[in-house]
Amino acid sequence: MTDTPPTRKSEKHAWTKTRRSLLQGAAAAPIAAFAATHLPNASMSSVSAQATPVPGGKVTWAVDILVNTLPSGSVGQPPTHVFTYDSLNQWNSELIGEPGLAESWEAIDDQTYVFNLRQGVLFHNGKEMTADDVIYSYNIHRDPPPPGQQFSFYPKIDTIEALDPYTIQINLTQPDPSLIGFTTWTRYSNIMPVDMIEEINSLAEAIGTGPYRLTDFSSDSYATLVKNEDYWDPNVGFIEEIELAFLPDEPARLAALRSGNIDGGTFSADTVMSLGEDEGLQVLSGLQANHREIQVTTKGDPKPWHDIRVRQAVTHA
Repeated sequence: MTDTPPTRKSEKHAWTKTRRSLLQGAAAAPIAAFAATHLPNASMSSVSAQATPVPGGKVTWAVDILVNTLPSGSVGQPPTHVFTYDSLNQWNSELIGEPGLAESWEAIDDQTYVFNLRQGVLFHNGKEMTADDVIYSYNIHRDPPPPGQQFSFYPKIDTIEALDPYTIQINLTQPDPSLIGFTTWTRYSNIMPVDMIEEINSLAEAIGTGPYRLTDFSSDSYATLVKNEDYWDPNVGFIEEIELAFLPDEPARLAALRSGNIDGGTFSADTVMSLGEDEGLQVLSGLQANHREIQVTTKGDPKPWHDIRVRQAVTHA
């Protein structure tokens, strides 16, 4: 692996790996390079813009994983995923869920949720998103085709009904507080058009509603993402093109960063700590969503866990 990623050259613009920060605009004045870290409970986050965001430009970012596996049950975290797809809800920079493809939702009771879909949202192939696409997508997430695998924290969904083209009702088999988090985590709950898995090679292609289209992909080299001009949120997507350069060797990524061949990259905590005194680099950090679930099982009666007050106390602790 060489120090220079197999990417095309163009002007450099500052950005961060956190999608929301990237999509809401880069600083007007180009910044040479960034270093980013995977510290515990942290990931890349926004850098305050020094001026009004300016549309245009290209960013090259080095990654250590560039697998564009199936939209569900993927091994690793495909970095193309968060740019090309959306979910019913979305995280903001403070990890608070906000409306995404669903404008609103309501819990009818502990086991029934109704989502009102945003109208006029287009997939990258020009098709409008409707309730049928949501149902299709969730069925794929429940039982993904090979080489995907079902995740143990798929919500306890019994059925999903289309009440009309822009309204769905999710019926649970039992109360499940993880449902809303699941609908916000794009890696596991992205929305695809009906029959996408059957019609394209989803190992190398993507058809989402996201702010960027995957236009070129090589699993051992790079991925090119181009701004989706039809994106449903007009305030998202200032950068015209993003190129993800696959550099699995960290010293090679660091050398490319120092030489200016890339604008930024993903690095280990140890490497980032060693770069703290380098005035030519900026470290980006922020919150990262991770699934954590603790289950307690006891046998026999009576047990403290049978008292709802004890369970609530443990939850609050």
